[in-house]
Amino acid sequence: MNHGIRMMPRSRLRWGWLAGVVVLAVMAVVGAVGERASADGKVFAVAASPATIPGQQALICYKDGVQTLAIETRFHGEGKEFAWVVPLPAAPEISGTTTGVFPSLRAVFLPVVEVSQPQWTIATAWAGLLLFLALLSNKSWARTMAILLIFLFAMCMLMPSLGQARGIAGGGDDVQILDRRFVGSYETQTIRSDSPTALSDWLVANGFEVPPSAAPAIARYVEDGWCFVAARLRRDDPVAAEMTPHPLVFRFATGTPVYPMRLTMTQDRPVSLELYVFGERAASVKGLEVESSSPVEYKDHGGWRQRHRSDAVVIAHAAIAGIVGDLPWATKLVGTIKPGASEDLKVGWAGTPIKRDWKYGRGDAMLLAIACGLLVWCVWLVMLIAWRHSKAIAFGRALRAAMLGFAVCAVIAAGVRAALPTTEVVERSGDGQSVIHTAAYGVHDAIELRSKAGEGVDLAWIREEMKRLVIAAAEERGPEQRVPIEEDSPGNYILRVMDAEYISLLYIGAAGQESEVAWLSTGVVKK
Repeated sequence: MNHGIRMMPRSRLRWGWLAGVVVLAVMAVVGAVGERASADGKVFAVAASPATIPGQQALICYKDGVQTLAIETRFHGEGKEFAWVVPLPAAPEISGTTTGVFPSLRAVFLPVVEVSQPQWTIATAWAGLLLFLALLSNKSWARTMAILLIFLFAMCMLMPSLGQARGIAGGGDDVQILDRRFVGSYETQTIRSDSPTALSDWLVANGFEVPPSAAPAIARYVEDGWCFVAARLRRDDPVAAEMTPHPLVFRFATGTPVYPMRLTMTQDRPVSLELYVFGERAASVKGLEVESSSPVEYKDHGGWRQRHRSDAVVIAHAAIAGIVGDLPWATKLVGTIKPGASEDLKVGWAGTPIKRDWKYGRGDAMLLAIACGLLVWCVWLVMLIAWRHSKAIAFGRALRAAMLGFAVCAVIAAGVRAALPTTEVVERSGDGQSVIHTAAYGVHDAIELRSKAGEGVDLAWIREEMKRLVIAAAEERGPEQRVPIEEDSPGNYILRVMDAEYISLLYIGAAGQESEVAWLSTGVVKK
């Protein structure tokens, strides 16, 4: 007979071990999860090489009777030269912008991705384990609560550290040339004519094939007094392939903002359209669906990070901010325009309803669902401990109730996971940045070696070396790693000349904000 030692019955030991194994298995799973945790325009090909436009993206800004229209057009076609003809209601000021503008717009208009904090999932898992052990204990109620309070205090102290663990030719008599200039890759001419035939003849005389299907649209624009911007684009490779030239920006006066489509839709296939409209209020366009409509927040271009969920569209991209200005509302409209469309798209102004989609990454949704299930189980365990210490429930019944509650909470977690809207998060924040960091170290070392040999470098050399090392660093990470490119769009990088000796390497964040990665010196280090 043992004196002073109280033995737990074997039935309790078996139940305890079985339950403990189940709970520890769930803890292991939670730990593993926590660890991972374009405007109208008709593209005319030179020398009778037909070009088709598979998709367009455009940015419209309208304020005080002035419209700014930025266009990006993708097209397929053979040949080296193409003419992009854009009809506009008034003679515009023409400028260029960077190729990163529309990729950045697409990124900031994506659904808001909620990020679940894994430390809360881990905390609820540990709390559930401790409460379960407290249920198995024969200690007094007061001592059990003291242990729980000490544990919760320790967890609160550890929470911050847990959170940090993730970290062209002249015009004829009937064609007036209003303006001619070179804008980036384009040579542009703004022309006007009172004769549709003369305008078409001018295009043909300058080497552009004008299909018969375009004649009615040209005639209507001429009748309405519109002008045309003829932009000549040249590329080195004549092989037929999709081409996305850098966007052009047109600024002109008009009483009603418009997106001309009649000339584009003379082709025999539909055109997918994404239209971003910034104005004083929400925008609407007949035939297009409003995908997103929300206020705009403007942030500093460098070093800014979004730390909370917001329904606002955040603009931190320097080139976009330069086009948009300070307009308070943004609308994204999408749709497919069918061939034969006879009217241009006119922008109207609606009220200001907020429409912004939000979703969870699949891993973050799983973490949140597990945390919710464990939280409910913790509450259930607290109730069982209270009932047991008040002698209202026997140990065996309490243990069975705990395991039944665990199963119910697992079902609750599965329901929460199924109810949460999710999306595939292909690249976590920082993945592309780490590749760029690795490449930057390699470029820096290569510059030092050349400097020690008395050889200097220039921007072209740094650009090629950076490109080579970025590809190598991405390949080391496996086939799923996207290769960053030199472009001012999210997940990529740019090189900016600061002075005669230094070049700044900048990473472009999710909202288009710039983050400095390294300074690269082009000077020669003297021996």
